[in-house]
Amino acid sequence: DVEFAPYPYHTQRSILADECVRATPTHVSDDVSMSAKFLATHGATLHEWATYLACFVDVSHTHASTTDAAAFRDALKDAFPNTRDGSASKFVGINFVRTGVGEVGGGHMSPIAAFDETTDRVLIAD
Repeated sequence: DVEFAPYPYHTQRSILADECVRATPTHVSDDVSMSAKFLATHGATLHEWATYLACFVDVSHTHASTTDAAAFRDALKDAFPNTRDGSASKFVGINFVRTGVGEVGGGHMSPIAAFDETTDRVLIAD
């Protein structure tokens, strides 16, 4: 985002302005592309999120209904083997229903910034 130049920060604005992201088909229609306006009015599916993030990094996505908590923890351990030195090589995002964590609203997607195996907790960066 030019607002943070010369630092390579990504914001919702810079991500959604990317040509690859804007070409992402949506769950409404293949003729309706991803945009900030689309997200504000329709939201995005996990598949759409994975598709437009793949414009920037290698992505895989898993639905909770096809796995279990142990596999999720294993993915977190793999992504955050030793983040004390700030050298995480993988990133994890989570899609959740806000009411499940005491918030107002529907579905939401956020990056996970850290995992503490001892307390079995994640830090959601939002």
